Amino acid sequence: MKIVILLTLTFPLFFFSGCAAGIVGKIPEVKDDYATVYIARKGGGWVGCGSAILIRINDQDFIRLDCGMKTSFRIMAGEKIKISQVSSMRPDHIYLEPEKNENYYFGADCNFGSCWFDELPKREYKRIEATCDKELKINQ
Repeated sequence: MKIVILLTLTFPLFFFSGCAAGIVGKIPEVKDDYATVYIARKGGGWVGCGSAILIRINDQDFIRLDCGMKTSFRIMAGEKIKISQVSSMRPDHIYLEPEKNENYYFGADCNFGSCWFDELPKREYKRIEATCDKELKINQ
């Protein structure tokens, strides 16, 4: 009986390990010429909130976002970059050549194992951001 109780209590730890939100990779280094990226993951629902969405920059793990979480960070202007969501069976890749002092807005969410990640107009980003109650601070 003790083994059953032990397995019941430890299985969730292994099942959800690696799913915690936060910074999981190298933070981009920036100098004077940079653009700002804003990402928000819709909050307020239960469907699709079982794990954090993994965001990568140039094929390197960067951050994981929980439901209802937003963040912003800077990237070097003039350098081609790829920002990806790789948490679902069909990853989303967005290629940018950011311009100095520009802002880029993205939204993300999951439903029934299928996640999406897309560049958004500022107004649509603000609508998703309004559902966020957590912020991931990235100091650069």
